[in-house]
Amino acid sequence: MPENKEISNALLANSTGVLHLGAHIGQEAAEYSRTGHSVIWVEGDPRTFRKLRRNISKFPNQIAVKALLDERERDVRFWRANNSGASSSVFPLAQNHGYKSIGLAMVGSRKIRSARLDQLFSESQLSHFNHWVLDLQGSELRALRGAGELLSVASSLEVEISREPQYDGGVLYPELRDFLMERGFREIWAEPYFHGIAFFERRSAAQTQVVTNR
Repeated sequence: MPENKEISNALLANSTGVLHLGAHIGQEAAEYSRTGHSVIWVEGDPRTFRKLRRNISKFPNQIAVKALLDERERDVRFWRANNSGASSSVFPLAQNHGYKSIGLAMVGSRKIRSARLDQLFSESQLSHFNHWVLDLQGSELRALRGAGELLSVASSLEVEISREPQYDGGVLYPELRDFLMERGFREIWAEPYFHGIAFFERRSAAQTQVVTNR
């Protein structure tokens, strides 16, 4: 959507690097490269991770880290979706999820050991990566809780949201928004649909004209 793209571009323009959580196969790698951003990709699905690493190998300022993000380290059930893993999650699909018309389903699961983000990186390692993208199929809040004090590094966020249950146990937007607002962020704009994208910026961060005029 043009509005989404406009806001995303504005936030990227004011960032020094991208931390992309829930990488899938790195579809945005070429775009990040064109804008000159360094990127850390984090992906928890071992099968998808192999494809991700191949896809970003031609971009010298991008690295991939294999980790299933959570609020604590534990063995979790990971459900693989039938759309090449794009909708795979630590949660099964909700009974009345919105994608039944396209036949979305989980086709298998496996146990994976999860990790907190602050176990993977130090603040100094992430200091350059201040724009965070979260596409974690319902576990966005778990990952943010697992970031601990590292969240202070982020100046802007692009987050996948659900207003209605798409994953059984996945976070809904009001809870996610409240968590971020309590930690110094403000909502810039959020899609009004049952499943979409929301943008946040730290209140003290410098803001672009495209954002402040909304």
